[in-house]
Amino acid sequence: ERLLDANPDSAQAARDVSVSLERIADFLAARGLPGDAERALAAYQRDLEISERLLDANPDSAAPARDLAVSRYKLAVFAMQTGDQTAASAHLAALYALLDRYINAGITFDPPIMQLHAQLKAQMG
Repeated sequence: ERLLDANPDSAQAARDVSVSLERIADFLAARGLPGDAERALAAYQRDLEISERLLDANPDSAAPARDLAVSRYKLAVFAMQTGDQTAASAHLAALYALLDRYINAGITFDPPIMQLHAQLKAQMG
């Protein structure tokens, strides 16, 4: 976070912080000690905020769209694991809308993201 504070206009610093937050959240979610779920959720949410900001700054780029898709997916999975079906559904719907918009515009993502889109389309579409 200090890196991003020192370089607020740096997309690379923002992405580095975002990826770090995602990894910290994954670790906390898997570890499962008291308080870890709350800290994991906070890290996932901060990652989402940064990912949204990066995409807003560069809306025509597939890379930040993919990063935001991963952030949404991680939050959806975390919500499912913690029993919050409302949040899981909201994140999956936002994820599908994001991917669908970019794919319909001709953007091709890596195979796992394309498969995720196909699965969501079958469920929601």
